[in-house]
Amino acid sequence: GKSNDRGAFRNRSSSTVNGSVEDLGVSTGVLEYDGETDVLENYILDKSRDVFVVDDHNHALAGWTAALYEGLFDSKPTLIHVDYHEDSANPPEDFKASLPTDFQTLEEQVHLLEIDEFVEAGKTWDLYDEVVNIGVQAHYSNLDQDLYRMEKALQDSDEVILDVDMDVYNRNDLTDDFDLRLADAVSKSEFTSFATSPGYVQDQEEIIEKIKGIVASADPI
Repeated sequence: GKSNDRGAFRNRSSSTVNGSVEDLGVSTGVLEYDGETDVLENYILDKSRDVFVVDDHNHALAGWTAALYEGLFDSKPTLIHVDYHEDSANPPEDFKASLPTDFQTLEEQVHLLEIDEFVEAGKTWDLYDEVVNIGVQAHYSNLDQDLYRMEKALQDSDEVILDVDMDVYNRNDLTDDFDLRLADAVSKSEFTSFATSPGYVQDQEEIIEKIKGIVASADPI
């Protein structure tokens, strides 16, 4: 794949473990541009709240697609994308436009993607039509207005995928109740993915604890 200004992080395939976000831990991995760093020991699928936690963000797409396979959505969901970056690059030319029908092909296709290409890839697969971007620094958006748009999308959408890149915590204008606002969004969404984004979030242990707190504050299914 091509490189981009966010760098590339595809050093390994994490196994996905069915468990709890409480099981999240770190191990050592290698970033293409930054050398060794902490990454997730495993990706976690927590079915008690339909939450999927990855490190490199493009793998969130695999979780959304698997949720579709398992019948979590009765209609096409809205994607609420909470991220410091917009992640709006197009997928590469060798990315297949048709939705994979088996997990091996799904994994192969997701591995083709850079970490800013998965949102448009999901559109290509017709997983969702509407994307609501929240917290993107380049938009110079007012966070209060963004959170209002998030609340409105949660209210107006029949079904929602909530996708949170924890690098949104690099913003310097987050309110004290931001964690609780995310927890409320988790409660109101059919499926939630979190990306810990090594290379953009330096303290992976701290951000894991943040994810645990958000999910613990959400309503159980």
